[in-house]
Amino acid sequence: MINRMEKIYSPQDSRVALKVYQGHFAAPHSHVTHYFDLTTLRTRVSEAQAAAKLLAEGFGKDQVVDTIVCLDGMEVVGAFLAEQLLAAGVSSMNAHETIYVTAPEKGVQDRFTFEENLIPLIHRKNVLILAGAVSTGMTVRACLDAVRCCGGIPGGICSVFSALRRVEELDVHTIFTASQVPDYRMASGRECVHCMAGKKLDALVNGEGCFCPGR
Repeated sequence: MINRMEKIYSPQDSRVALKVYQGHFAAPHSHVTHYFDLTTLRTRVSEAQAAAKLLAEGFGKDQVVDTIVCLDGMEVVGAFLAEQLLAAGVSSMNAHETIYVTAPEKGVQDRFTFEENLIPLIHRKNVLILAGAVSTGMTVRACLDAVRCCGGIPGGICSVFSALRRVEELDVHTIFTASQVPDYRMASGRECVHCMAGKKLDALVNGEGCFCPGR
């Protein structure tokens, strides 16, 4: 896979790059033609900070954000995003006038839950979902369900990459879109052109990374 990696740079900031592998990948809810490696973007401070700055540009001062719920290991970016939003004048209804940053636990059947001590960060809070990549939107929907179950108020979605403009009634603010990734496609396993052509999977992928069968 290393030999097939390409970088797509954000036109707004060249420090923010999407590392792209093209092939045949099985994601939790679909088969996709590209895998996005976000490892350095979500762990290297300079990249995480630059990405957070770009994401914050999609929100105005009329937005209220009390809590950022991070998926796909995006907590470092989430912390910088909270900082950027507060600096830009985005409101928080929290008593300390700050923004909480947390992440859910992944349960059975792709459902999310929050630890008991984290529920006060969600209950009656305006919640922003931060994801690494959004393809089918099913993972984000599961997170929205978990937020609502805890009494939270979903107020927005943002991601590094998204193939969707909206999930449910919420716009997805994203740095990269599918139009910036040449030949990007996703389909169910039954409708996957690679599967129908008999091409083996290159890797199993999810929000945390990838697993290459036989390696």
